Amino acid sequence: MMPFEIAKYLRHCWKRLAVVTGILILNAIFNKKNVYTLLELLDLIPEGAVLTVQDYIVGLFNSAQFVMFFIFPVLFAVLIADLITADFDDGFIYLILSRLESRFHYLITKCAIVFLMAIIFTCLVVITALFVVAVFRIPFSGETYHYLFLADQRASSIMTYVMILTTFILGLTFIGMLTLVISVYTRGAGIAVAVIILLGFIHNIFYVLGSPFLLWLPFTQYVVGMHANYAPFGISVPYFTNAFSSAYLIIGIIFSFGLMMWKIRSSDINKVRTSK
Repeated sequence: MMPFEIAKYLRHCWKRLAVVTGILILNAIFNKKNVYTLLELLDLIPEGAVLTVQDYIVGLFNSAQFVMFFIFPVLFAVLIADLITADFDDGFIYLILSRLESRFHYLITKCAIVFLMAIIFTCLVVITALFVVAVFRIPFSGETYHYLFLADQRASSIMTYVMILTTFILGLTFIGMLTLVISVYTRGAGIAVAVIILLGFIHNIFYVLGSPFLLWLPFTQYVVGMHANYAPFGISVPYFTNAFSSAYLIIGIIFSFGLMMWKIRSSDINKVRTSK
């Protein structure tokens, strides 16, 4: 079933993927200046210093507010929102709901596609960033000034990247699952995207206000640089660590799966046909 679902998704969403890729390129260009400006505001980079690839990519994945709280969640939600509702719209769901034993495998397949898309989306972010690196000739060698490198001086750059990317993929997976839950319960992909946009605004409001409640919001969890061990640049709450965020995201994914499983299993084929 998995190859069929992947092929079905690509046929349905290839134009959307192309548009998202274009927006990611513009976002990568925007962040070339944004990352440097942020390091300047934090007094981390000396005047006249050159931004390196390491600082640029790490800064890109830790740009709170507009990028991590809005652009990335919304773009991923747009890619995922109709993953299940599209099956209701084209009638494919009737074949699933008529076979009770197929519902669990159906949902597992959809969740696997969310995880796969989280990996693909992460790769697209990295590829578009490297495209900007090549176009603007950002140097690979030189001093690193981002606070993640300063705080993790004993850790290798590779381990820092691994931590950032794995947390980002896990966070996107949860965002995708949350989007699916909303779309399944409201039967509207547009409503799901609208809720993700609203959540982005809420995150930004709490970020600007400096509210400690920010650490309990979902999009905060996949921004590694906001963890307590990066204070004062992160949130100065001792238990807000990478382990806390990983547990939050994993529990959120499991809980989201349970909500969708309950909805799918309780769906009545006759009611679904009648409501169409």
